[in-house]
Amino acid sequence: METCSIPLLKVRGREVKYFLGGMGVRISGANLASAVTNNGGLGVISSVGLSEGRNYTGNYKEASSKALVYEIFAARSKITNDGLLGVNIM
Repeated sequence: METCSIPLLKVRGREVKYFLGGMGVRISGANLASAVTNNGGLGVISSVGLSEGRNYTGNYKEASSKALVYEIFAARSKITNDGLLGVNIM
C-alpha cells in the first residue's frame, strides 16, 4: 500500500499518512483496526452493531457498551507499536 509523503494529520507529534474509516456492523473491529495501526496508520473501531451476533443479554445500549469495551481492549492487546487507535461513535 502506498502512502502519501505529506502527513494526513498529526496527533501528539505522530504523523498519520492514512487511516481506516469506521465501517459499522462488526466490520471495523479489533482485528482490522489493530492491523491498520500496526502498519503505521490510524485504525478506527466502529461502535455500530458491535453487539450483533454475540450472546450479550440485557438491553441494546448495555450490550453495545460491553461489546465496545471488549473491542477496544482486544485491539489494544494486538497493537505491537505505539500507534494510534480511534473509535467512531455515532
